Amino acid sequence: MARGLDAAREMECLWRHKFRALALLDQFDELASEVRELDALVLDLGTSVEETTEELLRQLESACR
Repeated sequence: MARGLDAAREMECLWRHKFRALALLDQFDELASEVRELDALVLDLGTSVEETTEELLRQLESACR
């Protein structure tokens, strides 16, 4: 996954895999950091986060509570 993100940072499906893995490992600080990194990338690219990614983040946030 890390190699994939190194090669294709704009591929949100890879970010979603990473987010799920971090949540399963209870690494919520790292997850928050990675979400901020994706947000910065999206801002740099002048795009927005995919709806699928937004939905996953909502689900993970609910599960963290």
